[in-house]
Amino acid sequence: MNMKKSVAYIVIILILGMSIYKQDVAAGSTDFITTIRVEAGKEAAGEYIEIYRVAQWDENTERYTWEEAYDEAISKEEVQIEETKEFITRVLPIAEEQSPVSQMELDENGQLSFEADPGVYLLLQQGEVAGSMQPLLIGLPQTNAEGDGWEKEVVLYPKYAPQTENPDTGDTRLVFFGGMGILSGMGMICLCLFRRKRERSVSFRH
Repeated sequence: MNMKKSVAYIVIILILGMSIYKQDVAAGSTDFITTIRVEAGKEAAGEYIEIYRVAQWDENTERYTWEEAYDEAISKEEVQIEETKEFITRVLPIAEEQSPVSQMELDENGQLSFEADPGVYLLLQQGEVAGSMQPLLIGLPQTNAEGDGWEKEVVLYPKYAPQTENPDTGDTRLVFFGGMGILSGMGMICLCLFRRKRERSVSFRH
């Protein structure tokens, strides 16, 4: 009888241990998922953003390793993203030859959000609807402010420059209104000259 109870206890302990292990694995699988929010402003509404993953993240070494296409092109150098501008300059030509992992449109407020696994991501504007947006680079995961875990959400604020209206972009309103202003000015000058000439001729008759 005691043996049966002991076996039952062992089975219960094993079942509980397995359920706890499964919960830990499930929780751990989402620990490194980060929500990325892009806020470019209302002027950027309707612009399309392409998302490229250029490097993976090794949880054991806590280092980044290049994705295959970038690894071959950059001669297997270690991934360093501290110098953001230099990094973008190096990977941009390679990214433009790859397929993005995702493409998204900025909403009416110039915002978008998506979830991403650990890695290094490059966000590029696809075409230009109403202006130009700077490329974005983000390495995940990122340590939280307390230094005891990972950030669940990261917000990016790219610089966005709306296009200015000019004749080169096909907007002829500037040329039209400018021409009308010049013609009106010339008409006023001619009218003044005509009046002065007429006044002089009248004075000579008297």
